[in-house]
Amino acid sequence: MERLPLDAPNYEQKWQQIKQTGECHEISMKFQLNTIPAGIPTWFIARQHRFTTGIHWRNGVLFAYEQEHLALVEAVKSDRYIKLIVRGPNPLNFFVLLRDGMEVTLARFPGLDIKRTIPCLGHNGQPCTHEFDYKQLLQRWEKKKGTIECPEAMEDVSVPELLYGLNWNTQNAVLERIDQLETKVVHGQAVILGEFKNLLELTQRGFTNAFRREQAMIDAHCPNVFVLRPHGAKAWQKNLTGQKLDLQLYCQAPGCWHPTQEGGLYEINEPAKWLRVTAPYIGNLFKVLKYAAPIIGPWLGVVDPKEYETLFKNDLELFKELAAKLPELKESEDLELADKIARGEDLDPERADGAALRALRQLLDEKDPQQHWGGLKNVLTPEGHYLWLCEHHAAEYKR
Repeated sequence: MERLPLDAPNYEQKWQQIKQTGECHEISMKFQLNTIPAGIPTWFIARQHRFTTGIHWRNGVLFAYEQEHLALVEAVKSDRYIKLIVRGPNPLNFFVLLRDGMEVTLARFPGLDIKRTIPCLGHNGQPCTHEFDYKQLLQRWEKKKGTIECPEAMEDVSVPELLYGLNWNTQNAVLERIDQLETKVVHGQAVILGEFKNLLELTQRGFTNAFRREQAMIDAHCPNVFVLRPHGAKAWQKNLTGQKLDLQLYCQAPGCWHPTQEGGLYEINEPAKWLRVTAPYIGNLFKVLKYAAPIIGPWLGVVDPKEYETLFKNDLELFKELAAKLPELKESEDLELADKIARGEDLDPERADGAALRALRQLLDEKDPQQHWGGLKNVLTPEGHYLWLCEHHAAEYKR
């Protein structure tokens, strides 16, 4: 990569032209460093090659995503910073993907002092030159501070709007927006399909990435997207804990979650014991899974797409009913953890999710000791995300 030309090629026309192609938004972040080591941004350019436009140089690159979005990444070595800018109708998904890739690249160089900043949203329709410290914004979010003052305009700016979609903690706001878009899609407003698709990818990728620490542990590293079905029945019994369950694994391709086609279906013989540990995780999973759409692709080998679509929708409906029943678990004497959840006692969300993933791994190892797991392959993406993918979607990262 050090053979790349030192001088930037003429990218400005392409970079500016996207502003003329219709509705265009922009998201950016600056990474201020104490020094820019050799290999930045060339390592980043190599890792993200699947987005190449053929326009790259020693200190920068122009990437593209689905022809609708462009990203400019440039290292300004004189001022020791790297800027990441994404433009397009719905730039958030592509921006977060590249941001994560940049973080993986920077992690290769221990000891770097990194300050991340994002621009002010502007005031009364006018742009603003101030840049907020990303770390400070996260601290204000954690302390439930809804605004932060812009020192340039001496006006308050919304912290949730500044962080929207950039951090997993803002997932509820993103999910609310998907809810709104889903209603419009159902009523035929196809113009917002692009935003819906991009937010769906962002949310599904964010969900799997949220458990990165647990996924990296041997005893918890396994496929972690699934639905639960009532074993041998078409509906849930009134007494949930007395009913056997079937677990169906899903491929985790962002924006294209779907059931595995060969295997990946396992019976749970002791549902009460298993649900005791996994209930918190199942609730979080449903928040994201309920937006999955029955996408039919050639990789599925489905003879009757309509039959598959019906099965898929039935899965989601059953999972919805199960999620609604989860609060009833606190009434069962043997579900100690669920009782603690109900009382808000001794519950660390990360620890609870870690316990759920370990319980899931134990079940899958017991039911499938050869670890076929429906043919899902573990893929570590260039952005540092662990994804369990079917053969077709795993191949996309081998090109």
